[in-house]
Amino acid sequence: MERQRIASKAAHALRERELSKAQDKAAEYHRTKQRVVLFTTHTWIEGTIYYPERVRLSDALNSAASQQQRYVPLKDVVVRDARDGNIICRAGVMMVHHRHVVGIIPEDELIGCSVFEGSDCGKPGHECRR
Repeated sequence: MERQRIASKAAHALRERELSKAQDKAAEYHRTKQRVVLFTTHTWIEGTIYYPERVRLSDALNSAASQQQRYVPLKDVVVRDARDGNIICRAGVMMVHHRHVVGIIPEDELIGCSVFEGSDCGKPGHECRR
């Protein structure tokens, strides 16, 4: 009896994960995907943000719905120390509380990458220090 209950829970959890992945994939079709650099007082966070298509990033972040959310969700994240640019950690997903956000720059709007001293972003025309 106990084994059946555990097996049932495991099967249910697996179905939930598969459904969640399918919903995430479906949601990506109607979303704009953009790499950004998010600044906090102590870190620079590079990640991918998703927002509704045909909406500017600034409008999506300033919308009433966005203002009610407490966290900015990012995918494929690299967190760097603001003092020296060293990588603190990498993560598949990160939620940043909106009160910690000092600024956000779309990656394709970066003119120079000298804030990431010692790194090479690989973008043509960027003045990255090595």
